[in-house]
Amino acid sequence: MKIAVSRFIVPAMMIAMLIVGSAGVAGAQSPKCNNSITSCGCTIGAPGDYTVDATLSAAQGLTSKGGCIDIEGENVNLDVYEKIVGPGSDAGCDSDQPKRNAGVGIHVLSTAKNTSINFFNVSTYLPAACGWNIGLESEGSDAGWNQAVGNYNNIGMLFKNATHSNCVACDFQNNVTGVEIAGGSGNTVAGGASVSNSQYGIWLNGTTGNTVSEAFPDRNNLAGIYLGCSTKGDVTPAIPCTITATTGNVLANNYSENGNKKYGIAVEKGSIGNEFLENESFLNRKYDFIDGNGNCVYNLYSNDYYNTKSPRCIQ
Repeated sequence: MKIAVSRFIVPAMMIAMLIVGSAGVAGAQSPKCNNSITSCGCTIGAPGDYTVDATLSAAQGLTSKGGCIDIEGENVNLDVYEKIVGPGSDAGCDSDQPKRNAGVGIHVLSTAKNTSINFFNVSTYLPAACGWNIGLESEGSDAGWNQAVGNYNNIGMLFKNATHSNCVACDFQNNVTGVEIAGGSGNTVAGGASVSNSQYGIWLNGTTGNTVSEAFPDRNNLAGIYLGCSTKGDVTPAIPCTITATTGNVLANNYSENGNKKYGIAVEKGSIGNEFLENESFLNRKYDFIDGNGNCVYNLYSNDYYNTKSPRCIQ
């Protein structure tokens, strides 16, 4: 994925400092996490129950893979009670610091299986992953994310070649993209909101067989839900897809009713075989529904609700 370069360039001097600082630990193995996690920079490998019991900060150090917490094993349950703060946000996850986002808050690695990550309301706030390049990243299989929150990240939640994983009642605000599913298959985003992100609320990118349902993708700059490969968000038959097609996905009962600056639900040319069932999309500035394939032969639309659409065959 290409994100606007001007926003995320790390100055050359900072890169040089990172290289010098890490030269002495090249190839070093990250420490194992205790069951009660109070500092960034550890890896969970053994099965069992773990908790985040203190606010974590990137300044405490990261794993060898650039994460605050990496999960590499099977049958891990992680309960998050405090914030996980990257270099691009303040300690309260209330604001961003442009160009400083880096690293990953919680990273479920490709070796992980049967992982459960749960975010719990503590007094008057929800713990969040904020100020990271990727707030939450899932590469393994059968990972369940519950009530996860990500603010002020480049990507709030990334499913990268993940399979049979889900995010239920998760909220992503003020990121570049709220949720991205890139590659992989059989993943689910159910409920929750993706709001006020500067690119897309939910982006299905070169992936197949996923389900997005009962989500609230509102007030995003380009599109609430976007299927396809154009990083500019322009849905037009003139733009061919250059990556693996986004196919066989189901979008059902989603509500984009508070207005995105371009599109509510948008499909790029080459994204085919997807189903759109009983979604509601209103008050979006250009179109509530748009399909860049230029017709309704390649995707199925049924009982969707909208004011504006292109092409006219969308139902």
